[in-house]
Amino acid sequence: MHRTRSGRTRSPRRQRLVSLIALAGLILMTGCGSAFPTFRPVSSQGKIIVHQFVVVLILSAVVFLIVFGVLGWVLLHYRGQEGDDEPSQTAGNKTLEIIWTSIPIVMLIGLFVYSAFTMKSVDATDSSALQINVIGHQWWWEYQYPSLGIDTASELHLPVGQPVQLNITGADVIHSFWVPDLGWKMDAIPGKNNTMSLNLTKAGTFDGSCAEFCGSEHAWMRIRVIAQTQSDFNNWTKMMRSPSPQPMSALEKQGQQIFNSSTCVNCHVFSRVGPSLTHLGSRQWLGSGVMDNTSENLANWIMNVQNIKPGALMPDFHYSPEQLDALVAYLEGQK
Repeated sequence: MHRTRSGRTRSPRRQRLVSLIALAGLILMTGCGSAFPTFRPVSSQGKIIVHQFVVVLILSAVVFLIVFGVLGWVLLHYRGQEGDDEPSQTAGNKTLEIIWTSIPIVMLIGLFVYSAFTMKSVDATDSSALQINVIGHQWWWEYQYPSLGIDTASELHLPVGQPVQLNITGADVIHSFWVPDLGWKMDAIPGKNNTMSLNLTKAGTFDGSCAEFCGSEHAWMRIRVIAQTQSDFNNWTKMMRSPSPQPMSALEKQGQQIFNSSTCVNCHVFSRVGPSLTHLGSRQWLGSGVMDNTSENLANWIMNVQNIKPGALMPDFHYSPEQLDALVAYLEGQK
């Protein structure tokens, strides 16, 4: 027996029940923290989804606590005591049966209607939305802006306050486009076009990843969404549509010659097997999030890509130190 501060004794059975209730409360509270990006999305569609999730979570918690509370009360109130006779039994109670049958039916119908309205709101399309094609490759993301004439990779730039529609598909195997801050995700399936409507409400940089196992480098198929004000997005669009600056120094010109005379140009320009390198110098990432875009990392990526990201279609190159310095200088100048 356990003695409380008031001097009363608490049976081991009751003590275990209190511990179970406390544990259940902790489990429920672990999913309610605002530290998780999914619970504070930056898109209006994500906020609608989160609102429904919170409603369902609260409703489920209420049902759980009622059932658990009634069960606990029954266990404590009708627990057997030494010398007690068997309690009287009651057979059949239509009123009670109607109540516990009708309440779940009403709840399920209400949740069904609520879910239908949520899906309609989230999937609603806007004819004025900016169309962006999102294509998943092993193991990088391609972003095409058909109306703007932009084809880029690694970073998805989106305007805040303007409707956007992402047309998501896969180029090889099934991928999944998931950025927790957006509030939801969408599969990228070869031969199928899935759409994701977005209206961002906050500027910032939000990271995500592929959420469908797609091969050995699945973990390094990261996503970076850069949400910008309309003016900043217009400036980025203008920069991306302008021609890359011509190499000025002798070192950059040598790098351009090396690039155009090697197999790099076949995959990154003509066949487009690899990502576009247009304005590569302005990007924050290399290798879809493997490393930051610095001179040292870019040189390491060119020479040792198979050690950094095994299985990537890009082979290791074997340039001399002078050739490598020239190539890095040329690529960094593409801003």
